[in-house]
Amino acid sequence: MKYIGTLLTMCAALLLFAPAVSAEEVAADKEWTVTFNTDMYESSFNEQTVFVLNEDNERIDTVELALVESDVLKVVNTEAYAPGSYRLIITESVHAVSGKHLVDQVEKAFEIPAEQVDEPEETPDETGSSEQMITDIFELTNKERKAEGLEPFVRDAELEALANKKAKDFYENDYFAHNSPVYGSPFDMVREANPAYRSVGENIAAGYQSAEAVVEGWMNSPGHRANILSDQERIGIGHYRSNENGMAYDYYVQLFGTK
Repeated sequence: MKYIGTLLTMCAALLLFAPAVSAEEVAADKEWTVTFNTDMYESSFNEQTVFVLNEDNERIDTVELALVESDVLKVVNTEAYAPGSYRLIITESVHAVSGKHLVDQVEKAFEIPAEQVDEPEETPDETGSSEQMITDIFELTNKERKAEGLEPFVRDAELEALANKKAKDFYENDYFAHNSPVYGSPFDMVREANPAYRSVGENIAAGYQSAEAVVEGWMNSPGHRANILSDQERIGIGHYRSNENGMAYDYYVQLFGTK
């Protein structure tokens, strides 16, 4: 919180010893001056006569007071106010050197607004895989299957780990193809990890910036659409985001399998 705006203006009718008293913000959210046009008695300013209350009528314990000139009171809050409603209170017990007191207690309300911070959209890590991206693709894929009256895929942790390896492999070995220079074909990769898989399929994509876009791209391609709507039972989804010179690029893998 940087600014709290105009704090207060006080009325002449409230004072016996002066026709006006005013206050203004002087330093961000921590200091204000209250100016009287008569000399004030310094010892009359204390935590009992000048204080700030929050919206629960609790005193703000961090307020400090100082009469910096004979007619100028500085109110200092040693910690920033949290957002909320507050009241600056000057009681009738404060008095001028002449001995005259306030006719009545002075109160002025002020608001500390909450900072306006735009919530950032959830995005993948600067580099690496995004769990949210993977979950979104999984849910959108099963949504497409449901629309066709098909059973949803089972999300398979083993296939997901392999798919993430394959997505990262695209970046590390600078290629984009079903056959990996490290892992071989999708079938070889899955079967080496678990020989129980008797059927394997794969969709890959790169350059899309959202889960919705990549699933739509697959569904608009006959071969990829066929894999999404196939009779495979399980799926693992991989994602990897590279970031070089401030340029992000995303790789995606869907591994399908049936044991």
